[in-house]
Amino acid sequence: MTLEQIARLYVIFKTLQPEIKEWIASDDTAVIIKAIAARFVLSDEQERKLPILVLRLVTQDLPPESFKAELAKELGVDESMAKDITNAIAKDIVGPVAAALRYGGIDTNLLGFNSPPTSPSGLRGASTPQP
Repeated sequence: MTLEQIARLYVIFKTLQPEIKEWIASDDTAVIIKAIAARFVLSDEQERKLPILVLRLVTQDLPPESFKAELAKELGVDESMAKDITNAIAKDIVGPVAAALRYGGIDTNLLGFNSPPTSPSGLRGASTPQP
């Protein structure tokens, strides 16, 4: 992504509902991204791409139904690994704010995760914001 594209996403991000912004930009979400990267043995470069993909999703720059394919392309992983990583992101990152995202027009069910968890997979340091 170019700096221009990232700047455009940031402008859109600032208009999101507060609970979405707070959760996506939180330390807890950063810890979860690190845990996902470790679980799937992603390189530092691959790990750095995860927050951008999530940002693109929540700002509606990347449709949920295209998320898995874009993740596979950006990370250079096979379809099976892309599905597993997408499921982890859907459950642990998107899940806690799924209702707010759906209210904003993002069909989170298209990611392959149908209901928000009560807590983000029990990862240490993670908490679920109240939408």
